[in-house]
Amino acid sequence: MQIRELTPDRYADWDDFVFAHPAGWFWHDSQWLHYCEAYRNGNVNKSFMVLDNERIVGICPLIQQGEAFSAGGDPLPWPLVAEGTDRLEVSWTMIPEQRRICKALPLAFRQSPLAARIEVNETEGWKDISWSSRVLDLTRPLDEIWRGVSKGHAAAIHKGLREMDIREQEDVESLHQLHVREAGRETRPLSTWYLMQQWLIQARGWLYEAIDDDCRLAGAAYFITYKQKAYYASAAYVRDGVAHALVWTAIRQLRQLGITALELGRVDGYAGDFKRGFGGEDRPVVAVEWRR
Repeated sequence: MQIRELTPDRYADWDDFVFAHPAGWFWHDSQWLHYCEAYRNGNVNKSFMVLDNERIVGICPLIQQGEAFSAGGDPLPWPLVAEGTDRLEVSWTMIPEQRRICKALPLAFRQSPLAARIEVNETEGWKDISWSSRVLDLTRPLDEIWRGVSKGHAAAIHKGLREMDIREQEDVESLHQLHVREAGRETRPLSTWYLMQQWLIQARGWLYEAIDDDCRLAGAAYFITYKQKAYYASAAYVRDGVAHALVWTAIRQLRQLGITALELGRVDGYAGDFKRGFGGEDRPVVAVEWRR
């Protein structure tokens, strides 16, 4: 078996491997790795593949961000080994290269609750940092999903739908300007917004915005879709209650697109209360961290 760094000529092969793998999700895709690399100046993509006669049998996503390996501060997507191959042999080829690249720098990996789960064997030196994420089953009838919405959320949704014109948007610039307005500055490089625009064009991203009675932008929310699953990726709001109506509109629209599940994200603190208010269930996000 051979180690090969991820280079542009192998992006398509890498992405095909990810799409075919039961545990692969968008976080593994080369486009998301581009986003992570672009997220901060100086980030370097050091991802590599394990090959067996030029066939990919394993991938290890690695983004160096300063003195750590991470995806914008979050753990990197979990390394994948091809189904039907000798997992131990591939792993023992992958691990030395992983440690050679990372040296003593902090490293963390995570799985996705929207993909098949990989069994984890406890290994010395790795610390469990798993968390919970809220996931909605969109295969259920809409009225059943609505019954899972809390009374407070239902009231906020009705109010938002009465007062706002909520619609799909094909230009990410509206969300970009809201982020700048709320933060008072650019929050991240323009190249990340360019990538998000490309995902809209490719139907890998969906953006919904809320316009008030004075024709002003009151909020916007961006969702990533992959393998008929969706993730609530980015949002900004300037009026109370807008978020509830936007997410509910997205739930309805994504169901019509054939999306079967929506991950709303981590359920810590107030954000957790907001996400749990739409119903669904908490699912574990398996994650581990390595620090020497």
